[in-house]
Amino acid sequence: MNKYSKGNVVWVRLEDNSWWPGYITKEQNEGNKAFMVEYIGRKRKNMTLIKDLAPFYGYFKKFGKDRRGLLGKAINSAYKIFKGKISYEGKVFSNIRRV
Repeated sequence: MNKYSKGNVVWVRLEDNSWWPGYITKEQNEGNKAFMVEYIGRKRKNMTLIKDLAPFYGYFKKFGKDRRGLLGKAINSAYKIFKGKISYEGKVFSNIRRV
């Protein structure tokens, strides 16, 4: 069984090997080997393989240090979504699982 599912706040590895906070919106294929992830604070979504995801809270200290600019705003928003303090794009997230 996979530790990720729809509704998770996660870290997503970008093309330059940096990490950005995201939100899993859809489990795509059988076996959950890839997920549709919306990048928090960006108008972007991407089909993302499991190897390019990391649990948001588990890696917060490692990836959440840079709080400047758009990334900083995205990290702050992701943290609030994770804690249930705000919703993502006006959706109610009663199904958020903390991984």
